[in-house]
Amino acid sequence: MGKNNQFKYKHKILVIDDEQGILKAVKRTLKRLPCETTISNSPKEALEIVKESKPPFSLIISDQRMPEMEGSAFLEKTKKISPYSVRFLITGYTDMDALIEAINKGGIHRFIAKPWDDEDFLQIITEGLKQYELVLENKRLMAVVAKQNKELGQTNENLEKKVKERTQEIAKKNAELVQTNKNLTESLFNTIRSLNSMVAMVAPQLSAHGQRVSELSITLGQKLGLSAEELRTLEIASLLHDIGKISTGFSKLDSNSPEYKKHPETGQDILKYIPQLKTCSEIIRHHHENYDGSGFPDGLEEKNIPIGSRIIAITDTYDKLHINRKKRDIAVYNFLNTKKVSADNFKRKELFENGAMYYLQQNTFSLFDPDILKVMLDLIKSKKLNYKVEITVKPEELNTGDVITEPVYTDSGALLFTKDTKISDQELDKLTLILKSEALKTPLKIIENFSSNQ
Repeated sequence: MGKNNQFKYKHKILVIDDEQGILKAVKRTLKRLPCETTISNSPKEALEIVKESKPPFSLIISDQRMPEMEGSAFLEKTKKISPYSVRFLITGYTDMDALIEAINKGGIHRFIAKPWDDEDFLQIITEGLKQYELVLENKRLMAVVAKQNKELGQTNENLEKKVKERTQEIAKKNAELVQTNKNLTESLFNTIRSLNSMVAMVAPQLSAHGQRVSELSITLGQKLGLSAEELRTLEIASLLHDIGKISTGFSKLDSNSPEYKKHPETGQDILKYIPQLKTCSEIIRHHHENYDGSGFPDGLEEKNIPIGSRIIAITDTYDKLHINRKKRDIAVYNFLNTKKVSADNFKRKELFENGAMYYLQQNTFSLFDPDILKVMLDLIKSKKLNYKVEITVKPEELNTGDVITEPVYTDSGALLFTKDTKISDQELDKLTLILKSEALKTPLKIIENFSSNQ
C-alpha cells in the first residue's frame, strides 16, 4: 500500500471496537502503513488514552455499536479533547438517527461500512492521514506567517519583495485549499451515495428504483442543459428521493395515506443536517408536487417547483409505470381503449412504452411540466434513455428469447423454469400445457431493455 515515505509527518492512530477480533484484524492491516497504532475495546479507557497522548492522535476510528458507549458519543467526547484529529465511524447497520448524530456531534469525516476490503480500507486511512497533514501544514504556515509578519514589523527592508513572496505562497496555498475542498465535497457525495447501499440492506427494491430514477434523471437533465453542479445535485437527489419511506413502513402504506405523504419531508429531514446538501434536500421535499399545484407537501405549482423536483416527478413515474404491473396494465388498457386498437398490433415492449407515454401525455400540465415532458418523450421515442429493468409479465406476454430471472414454480410446487432459463418455442408450449391444469405459484420475471429496438 504505497511507499513508506508517503507522509510528511509521523502519525498515531487510535482504533476502538468492543470486538477483539476486529481490533486485531485492523491493527494487522494498519501495520502496512508507517504509523503507530493503538487499540482499545473500552471507550472510557480510550478517552484517557486520548487525553494523555502527546502528540495528539492523527486519526481516531470508532465502531458505532458498543455496549459501554456508542461510537457517535465517543467521537463527540474526543472532539472536545483533540479537535483537530480526523474521526472515522465504523457502522454495520442502517441507523439514520445514529448517522445524523455522528455528523452533527461527533464531527466525523467519513463512514466505513462493514465488511470492508483491506485495500479500500488502507486507501481510506491514507486519505484521512493526508487530510490531517493538511491541518498540520496550515498550522505550520500560520506560524511562519506570524513570524514573518513580526519581522516585517521590525524592518521595512525588502518590504515589496517579501510581500510579493508571501502573496504568491498564500495564493498557492489557497489554490491547494480550493482543490482540497473540492475533493472533500466529492467525498461527501460519495458518502451520501453509500447511504443508498445502506438503504439496499433494508429495501433492495427501493434502492434499485432510486438507481434507475437517478440514471433516467441524469440523461434528461443533460438533454435539458443543466450545469455540472446541477447534474451532480440532481443525481444525489434522485438517487435518494424515496429515502424518507424507510421510516414510514413504505411497503404497507397506501399512496394516499397521510403517513405516505410525509415521506418527502422525512427525506428532507435526513439530509438537511448536511449543509452541502441543502439543495438536494429541497428537491426531495418537492418531488411529489404537481405542476397544477395539487401535489404535496406544499402545493407548489409550475416554475415554483424546483426543476430537479419536476424532472424526478417524470422519471419516477416512468419507472413505476414499468415495474408496477397494476399501473402498467391500467396505462396500457387506457391507451388501447382510447386509440381503439388491439394489443395484437404491438410487440410487448412497444405496448408497454405506448401505455407509459400515453399516461405521461394525459397528465401534462396537471402533474408534469410540459416542456420537460416533451424532452422526455423525445428521449423515449428515440431509444436514448438507456433504460433496462426487471419486469413481471403475464404468461400470455412471455416471448421466445426472454430470459427468466427467478425460478418459477407451479401451484403444486413443481419447478417449471430455473433461473436464467431462455424461453424457446418448446418452453412456451410447455407453459401453455401446464396452465391448462394449474396456475403458477411464482411470477414470471424477465429483464426488458427499453433502450433497444430489438
